[in-house]
Amino acid sequence: MQSTLGDPADRPYVKLLFMSHSKSTFTSSFNAYLLPENETILLAVSGGADSMALLHFLVNAGYKNLVVGHINHGTRGAENEADSQFVEDYCNQAKVLFVSKTLQLKNHSEAALRTARYSMLLEMAHKHNCQRIATAHTASDVLESLLLNFLRDASILGWNGIARQRRLDAKVLLVRPMLQISKEEVRQYLIDEHQSWREDSSNESTFYKRNAIRHQLLPVLEDLVPQGTDQLAKQASRTALLARDENDFWEQQIAEHWQKVLLEETPLLIILDGAHFAELHVALQRRLLRFAVSRFCQTSANLSFERVEETRRHICDDGRNAVWQWRDGISVHWTGANSGRRIRISRRLF
Repeated sequence: MQSTLGDPADRPYVKLLFMSHSKSTFTSSFNAYLLPENETILLAVSGGADSMALLHFLVNAGYKNLVVGHINHGTRGAENEADSQFVEDYCNQAKVLFVSKTLQLKNHSEAALRTARYSMLLEMAHKHNCQRIATAHTASDVLESLLLNFLRDASILGWNGIARQRRLDAKVLLVRPMLQISKEEVRQYLIDEHQSWREDSSNESTFYKRNAIRHQLLPVLEDLVPQGTDQLAKQASRTALLARDENDFWEQQIAEHWQKVLLEETPLLIILDGAHFAELHVALQRRLLRFAVSRFCQTSANLSFERVEETRRHICDDGRNAVWQWRDGISVHWTGANSGRRIRISRRLF
């Protein structure tokens, strides 16, 4: 099957390969439970292999309530336009509603692009009454995320990887049904289906950290791991799943103990009972400190382990009055035994 944009040989960013392998691995690992057929689902489709596999699989599975949302990042000129046309042509042929928007950002950082992309997808979902947004993140993306989190010294929460689902607002749920599938399996599925896809030339650039990991670090791991990075991606996905389940348990523990240690809470100040805090298990102490910070801002997962541990140890050793400056205007004040053993966590507004 040729690309709807013409002969793939004439288009360097379209891949169309033919091999004979079973597609059972892809279909058996696809989490269809996240995609009830009675709901309208917005599929985030770039035209790349992962999102085309998501779209192609659901179309062939007979899903009727689909809307395809395509975001043109506007960073690759004619290549972006060709991606949009490719996805639109597929949707026209499959009789699936196609919706496209173009980003207009001066800041092209990964974080800025991701925030803008999800904002646009949510807007599309609201406009077309979609209850869910599905993205095509894979086990390979989970592996890259775990490595990124490890390299930036994230807390143990960084091992949670990519969430299978999370609520974007009261009306829309974000789901990721392909987290148990590796990129290699995605491509093999498309090959078996004779379905072409687009290649994003910017993915070859190591300017973005994720690309650097993909092109520089993963090839090294490929040589070190007998099963290759495909199996490593599967292991990463399982690890992230276990970590999330463990984190769910700890969140229940935090909710239970939070009320026991909390003495006062205002928008800019939290006061904890240091004496009770010191009696808790060390793992719970660390998480409670991070949870307290999360009440102010969303940076608790990025707090330095050394800074949290220094503070925690001083409190548990019943040290003297001390103040620590954490990131994003967060300060932690231990009043010491002479002033009631209070932990005062506050945030300074810039």
